[in-house]
Amino acid sequence: MQRQPRAGLHRYRAPTAWRDLGLPMRSLYLHRAIASGGPVAAFSLRLRHDVEQQAREQPSAASWLLKRVRREVHAILKRDVPVWFVIEQDYGRARGMHLHGELAVTQEELPAARKALRLAAGQWLFARQHQAHTRLSPDEGWIAYVLKDAVQTRKP
Repeated sequence: MQRQPRAGLHRYRAPTAWRDLGLPMRSLYLHRAIASGGPVAAFSLRLRHDVEQQAREQPSAASWLLKRVRREVHAILKRDVPVWFVIEQDYGRARGMHLHGELAVTQEELPAARKALRLAAGQWLFARQHQAHTRLSPDEGWIAYVLKDAVQTRKP
């Protein structure tokens, strides 16, 4: 006698397609994928006002900013660097788009990577040391921090 699956249970165990995963799962998998290849640095990056305005005018601000980040990091480090980020809006300011994410760099590459991030964001003339913050070896708590705004603004 063939056993029938119980009502309400899936008959097959296939992983969910990437396009169907939510932002929290995508971010977790990106974090783990980059970390599996070596050292990782978390970053927070504030955009210069004119770069933020240009990003807002693009069909996809995220794609446009990702290309800028990849281009500047490649130009300085002379290699392709895996990177991911989310865009967060600081609603307390007139302008306040900034990025939180990760990139695969070593401790020795970190100062150059920070410079590349600043260039991609439009380097500030003053207080550049506050534009790009990095931290080596972020844990999964970083993912929760990165997604705090996204989780609060999603439809139920």
